[in-house]
Amino acid sequence: MIAKSTVALELDDIQAGALEPRPVPYAGLYQILRLDDRHAERELLRRLIPYLKSVASFDPKTPVSLAVALSFQGLKALGVPERSLATFPPEFQQGMAARAAELGDLGENAPERWKKPVGTQDVHLVVVGLASDNASLEAAFSYARDASRDLSSVVSIWQQHVQAAADLRNMFGFADGIGHPAVEGSGIPGTNPYELPLKAGEFVLG
Repeated sequence: MIAKSTVALELDDIQAGALEPRPVPYAGLYQILRLDDRHAERELLRRLIPYLKSVASFDPKTPVSLAVALSFQGLKALGVPERSLATFPPEFQQGMAARAAELGDLGENAPERWKKPVGTQDVHLVVVGLASDNASLEAAFSYARDASRDLSSVVSIWQQHVQAAADLRNMFGFADGIGHPAVEGSGIPGTNPYELPLKAGEFVLG
């Protein structure tokens, strides 16, 4: 039997996309933004925050979520003080491209072969939308588009749609969307009841 954790996360202060499982079936959209002016970036975040559901406010019956993620370069563009930037783990500061050797991204998988702008310092902010169908996804993501419409220094540089296949199988022929780990202190069960929950620090800082 797995012992219950005594750690309790502040679920109203964590984006739903960080801990909640994606819906099955699912439709998703990832958009990378380059931020050329810190004031515009802060304004963008101010506009988006009301539409970012927390884990506490997430409704599994209508699984639609909008989330944002900042890279280390994005935090620098935002104007985060150097003393605060220095507190982040070296792996986060360096980024995946700089750690290609440690991650095994060599040869055909080396950063110079990655599709740009992935792996570059232009990746500042990522907006992620997930829903159970394309119509719900479009409705949720429209908020992100409207938030940046008049901010000329917020530049969309990459976009990727993702979607479960009709038979819910991935490219290798296996069932898709079945692996969701439990995170200690979240209260959200994982798909494998016999698997130990992951430590919260793997997903949540602070």
